[in-house]
Amino acid sequence: MRANYTNLPSQKTNIKTKQEFQGYQNLKPSTDPSVYNAMVGFFTSRGFDSSSAELITETIMFQARTDGYSSQQIIDSMKSLNSLEISSIVAEILNYNRFKSSSLGYSPEYQSNPEVSRNIIA
Repeated sequence: MRANYTNLPSQKTNIKTKQEFQGYQNLKPSTDPSVYNAMVGFFTSRGFDSSSAELITETIMFQARTDGYSSQQIIDSMKSLNSLEISSIVAEILNYNRFKSSSLGYSPEYQSNPEVSRNIIA
């Protein structure tokens, strides 16, 4: 990802644009199809759509490759988690790869204090 995080339009030159995309042209396809299919199958079995599972798999594999971890090892560590824990981990990984001006998440359900709510007259 780029180092600057802003929603403002940037002033780009041809040289800067070529430098940003130079790495994409030289990437070697290091995605193992069996690991990719296993990860997609893992997420679809946990209730994710197939397109969502593919996107999450690509993001996790890219992040694992960047950090020097094995993608299969990450999925093996996630097998013991329930669906809520997996969703929160996926949201955290996706947020790490997004611009800082936007993020994904969920709001916990508000639980009112019974002692306070009994004093409220409607």
